[in-house]
Amino acid sequence: MSFQNPSVLWALLGVFPLALLSVRSYLFGIRDVRRLMVNSDRRDLERLITVKWAISTAASLLMLVSLVFALAEPVWGEVSEEDDREQLDLAISFDISRSMYADDLDPTRLVAAREAVAAIVDSVPDARISLTLFRGDASRVLPMTEDRAAFDYAMSVVSPSMITSPGTDIAAGLRTALESLPTGSNRNRAILLVSDGEALSGNDLAAAEDAAALNVPVFVMGVGSREGSRIRLPDGSLVEDSEGSVVVSRLDEERLQRIASLTRGRYVNLSDSGAIAAMESELAAYEDGTGGFRVAEIPRYGLFGAFALCFAVIYLVARVVRWRDMF
Repeated sequence: MSFQNPSVLWALLGVFPLALLSVRSYLFGIRDVRRLMVNSDRRDLERLITVKWAISTAASLLMLVSLVFALAEPVWGEVSEEDDREQLDLAISFDISRSMYADDLDPTRLVAAREAVAAIVDSVPDARISLTLFRGDASRVLPMTEDRAAFDYAMSVVSPSMITSPGTDIAAGLRTALESLPTGSNRNRAILLVSDGEALSGNDLAAAEDAAALNVPVFVMGVGSREGSRIRLPDGSLVEDSEGSVVVSRLDEERLQRIASLTRGRYVNLSDSGAIAAMESELAAYEDGTGGFRVAEIPRYGLFGAFALCFAVIYLVARVVRWRDMF
């Protein structure tokens, strides 16, 4: 639960002095009864005063708390709504770690992924495109643009040598891509993540949650095979670990599927037939203005307003209605 107007919650501090004043009033009332009925049986009256005081005090304090919560405008839960945005800004986040040299796709993951991205971009001719490359770090090599010639050239020279930091940080790739998406426009926004899912640093799920909070879906294309493959570098050598064993790189589908799920995007495996067509269809819907969504938080102030009304009724019953022969 969160609040749209949290400063109102400071009013809850007033509950404690009001409760103390109510206790003080009750004690004085009991004292006065005992003074006036010294020689009479006052047990029934004291019991009636105590019960009515307890109910009315609890109701009044809960009414105050409910009103404060209502004015603070609480929200929790989410609902997906259709968005009326048109056209598409697509931020591509492309993995260029050394594992993309693996040859479980023909001829390598890197080349197969570049060709797939080129086909997907061609399917959304009116979209604006940005390009982020990531490895152990991330770099935006092309800002959001309509210049397809510049994009085609940038993709043609993509290679792991463009970023020297070792490792793979999917989170950095997602956040840098997210930053490339302009705000304040009436265009759909989406990220296309292209990766084998192997991450050695960063919190990619937290980055996905950042994208989800901004209503930016992440469409994910998994590159590689589930069985994995050795990584052969351009000079012909195989990548080895610190103990001299040959490294086998495997597609981490679970990680990539979770990223897509968290952001209400879609995951496809490039190795599967129809993967490129499926991704083209998803993004074409966004470009046409029919695939956009908006996640809206559900306001709950009405619920607390209803609680306040109920407690007000209970207070009136306790204070105003005469309770005859009940105690």
